[in-house]
Amino acid sequence: MMNLSNEGGKEKDYIQRHIPHYKVEKAQIRTDDEYEVHYLITADGIPEYLVNDFLLEKSRKSLKTAKTYASSLVKLLNFLRSKNVHYLDCTEYLAKQYVRCLVLGEMEDLAIKSTKNRVTYSTLKGDVNVLNEFYKFLYEEQKELKLDVRYSKKAKSRSYLYGQIFEFDYMEKIVSAHVRNLKPSREYIRWYKDEQIGALLSNFNTIRDEVVFLLTLEGMRIDEVLSIKLDGINEEDRTVQPTRSKRKQDSEEYDSDKNEIRIVSIPESSFDQLIKYLYGERQDAEAESGIYDEYLFINLNRGENQGKPLTYENYRKILKRTAERAGFDSKKIKTHNGRSTKVNQLQEHQVLHPEDNVTDEMIRLIMGWDSTQTIDAYKNRGNRVIQKSASDKIYRHRKEPKKMQEEYENKCKDINERVYKYKKEPKEMELEFKNAQEK
Repeated sequence: MMNLSNEGGKEKDYIQRHIPHYKVEKAQIRTDDEYEVHYLITADGIPEYLVNDFLLEKSRKSLKTAKTYASSLVKLLNFLRSKNVHYLDCTEYLAKQYVRCLVLGEMEDLAIKSTKNRVTYSTLKGDVNVLNEFYKFLYEEQKELKLDVRYSKKAKSRSYLYGQIFEFDYMEKIVSAHVRNLKPSREYIRWYKDEQIGALLSNFNTIRDEVVFLLTLEGMRIDEVLSIKLDGINEEDRTVQPTRSKRKQDSEEYDSDKNEIRIVSIPESSFDQLIKYLYGERQDAEAESGIYDEYLFINLNRGENQGKPLTYENYRKILKRTAERAGFDSKKIKTHNGRSTKVNQLQEHQVLHPEDNVTDEMIRLIMGWDSTQTIDAYKNRGNRVIQKSASDKIYRHRKEPKKMQEEYENKCKDINERVYKYKKEPKEMELEFKNAQEK
């Protein structure tokens, strides 16, 4: 870590003369009595304290989140380095320049912009979020720790500058003006069809992988599934309870001594497979490895990792390979698809079976959301089942357009018949006129 003390003013001159090169590296971090693999950012090969403190706070125990944040943050740090500016000295002007650079690249002197290597809207949104979160973090750190003597004279102005950085709406005021310059987002399968679920289940190589997939179909996030411990299984009620859930541990009301995360009810056929794995594949792996772990899902293959908890990255690769065997484009498959499918099924049930009175609040409790508004992000606006059911219900109480036309034409015909009962028809008038002329 860079020494930020101010002895003799040497470090201040050093920072002005030399901005380090930042790089993402994988490292082992000691936590309690064991080491955990994590992603860190190094400055000229040395871990940068404040930057990595931010990464650890945001990523928690998720290796994937740590990698995403680190990859995004290192872009910002090296952009500032290219401007010969340390990240602690960033301004709103430089932050805006950085976002423009993400959209357009370093093309100030070019008359024609290249369309290659553009970023997607979702990637750009993630990068902007990391920019804002990082300077919010530094803002809070400066208030609490006063950072360093060399910045004490600038404390007020620096807080003001950081506030300007994270309060500016980059997406609305910069990105929206360049939407057509962005690369189209990759399309993913969001909701599984019945035949896709069947195909995937037929191509898993182990019962364990099949059970993990089945649990995601019950609306569980993959991290929740992998966090289930043996004491979180209730065979009598056919339920499981994860030990981790998004944002729950961050809540002020969360009691770490009690597992207050939602209990998930599992269908009988899926739970039977879970028990089959528990007393079959898992028991065999335990016996071979001599490792008895508290987590339900463990590595089964022989080797140094046998008996240890199954990781997200490992399962993600398994799901991708299974998708390929099932004949799908693995790039379009995500571990979150099962959860989205569950929401879609619940919404279909609301429409098809109103007598069951499945409310949005019930769906919120099943999915473990904080608000029913989250359901909007999962809505399948192209769901034909819901569209057809809604349409059928409307026309059960309302005339169809073609019936309206038929009724209108019948009514017109009836009127004409009544009129011409007392009045000559046009053809009859024409015939009489011709006869009169001949006479």
